[in-house]
Amino acid sequence: MTTNADITLFNQWYNRQTRLTEWKRVQIPGVSWRGGVVTTVTDHGLQAANAYIVRIPLDAAPAGRTFACPEDWAPTESDDLGALWTIQPGDILINGLLADDIAKASDLTAKYGSRCCTVIGWKDNRRGSAALQHWRIDGK
Repeated sequence: MTTNADITLFNQWYNRQTRLTEWKRVQIPGVSWRGGVVTTVTDHGLQAANAYIVRIPLDAAPAGRTFACPEDWAPTESDDLGALWTIQPGDILINGLLADDIAKASDLTAKYGSRCCTVIGWKDNRRGSAALQHWRIDGK
């Protein structure tokens, strides 16, 4: 797989003690990032929207962290989150490696604009030959 970008993924996690959403930063170098404006013809004319496809090769997975499906991520205790990462709708992706910590998603969208997208779906494509295995993320 051809890679052309490094990303920072902000996983959302609901803290049941504080009753607030927290954002956990994960840096992932060596991914495929494709994006741009997609247009659709509707009854009301042309509709335009940003659309992104990000592919994370298996060998680009964050070192020292284990992938957790969203249903396993949500009930995890805060102390254990440093060893895990996930992909779930509502997470935020930024094109580039960032050191920022955030309190809310709008902190990122305001600062990074077109370098930023929200995860709307994902697929676990860890099957087939090792060279083809990856996670696919659809964003807007």
